[in-house]
Amino acid sequence: MGLTIEKINLGNSNFHWTFHTPNGMQFTRTPNDYVNKEFDIVKLRIYVNTLSEMLVPTSLWLATKDSELQIFNAIDASEIRVLMCTAFDTKKQSMHYFNLLEPMYINVAMNFNNGYNPSYKNEPFKYQIAVLNSKVILSVTPAIVKDIF
Repeated sequence: MGLTIEKINLGNSNFHWTFHTPNGMQFTRTPNDYVNKEFDIVKLRIYVNTLSEMLVPTSLWLATKDSELQIFNAIDASEIRVLMCTAFDTKKQSMHYFNLLEPMYINVAMNFNNGYNPSYKNEPFKYQIAVLNSKVILSVTPAIVKDIF
């Protein structure tokens, strides 16, 4: 099982997000003099590499699991390293990956209005945090659950 993130961005901004409706996803970037931060996570995914038992055959593992060096009694460590490097070579795509959480995007805007004074009533907020994420797709099959556990 693994987690990958293609890119993470954290930066300053001169804008805060003003949403058109309370439950809507459309917003406008409004310029201001507040302290504004934007945080983006690009292509976050959680995956399982299936058929991973194919690196070391189950019969070999069962035959050597009680010995002191286990599979290293039967196969030299350098040979296992070559097998693992070949299996995880992304150019050859020899591993079978199954996404539990499909790649998604998360965007966060944090705004801090240091000059906020509630008596003025024209200041829109003191602190504002807005989080947007793309569609969340979780996928699980009985075969994957069996392979994980």
